Amino acid sequence: MANPGGMEELIATGRHGEALRALKRMAALDVATWEIQLWLGRIAEGRGRPDQAEYAFRQAVTGAHPVGGPERELARFLEDQGRLGEVQALLEPLSQEKAALAGEVRLDLGRVYEK
Repeated sequence: MANPGGMEELIATGRHGEALRALKRMAALDVATWEIQLWLGRIAEGRGRPDQAEYAFRQAVTGAHPVGGPERELARFLEDQGRLGEVQALLEPLSQEKAALAGEVRLDLGRVYEK
């Protein structure tokens, strides 16, 4: 996922309002909907709103997107929530779906299996 306008830093430093304004600019530039949903999820997560975060992450997964990116972000969120069974169900099919992605997904799964 790209980091336009320093979104990572804005979210990490709690400048969520600025991050939302940056997202509005991204939407005007035709940035992919799935990517905007991921950033909305991260902002909601940073604001301590896990229900909104999960909704945004799931929206990113359901729309057209490159295989693996949004799923791995949703899996990271679910893992942080302690929902390891859901992480496994989400990632196991990906580990076999695309060879280029399989190694990264298997690392994610390995971390979950260790918990």
